[in-house]
Amino acid sequence: MSNIELEVNGNLYGGWKSLRVDTSMNQFAGAFGFTATDLFPGNFGRWKIKMGDECTVVLNGEVLITGYVDQISIGYDSESHNIQIAGRDKTADLVDCSFYNNVNEWKNISVRSIIKRLVTPYGILISVDPSVEPELAKK
Repeated sequence: MSNIELEVNGNLYGGWKSLRVDTSMNQFAGAFGFTATDLFPGNFGRWKIKMGDECTVVLNGEVLITGYVDQISIGYDSESHNIQIAGRDKTADLVDCSFYNNVNEWKNISVRSIIKRLVTPYGILISVDPSVEPELAKK
């Protein structure tokens, strides 16, 4: 059976009632969402998670997402008490930002160079398939 955990501030959380992890080449930022009871198996302390905390989603020891907690929702009724935790990977910084620079136009520059200039301030490493980057037209 697979073991999926959320690591936040050095603490591992598991025992989920439901979970969702979305990663795809068709979406810019990976996302996750977990639901658990207010207390989780093996640890009866309070959840030590805040919005904006850095986190990793780990499946059987392999990191699937490195990002941030975006939402925390607590729900309860006469029969249950749940906590929902959701977030996105670090590329969400690019989704949520604006590019501020005095460059109005880029000419004769590779796709790789443009992407690198956009993501460097956020500490995101890139890998561009050479087939995506045609040779620049020589004028």
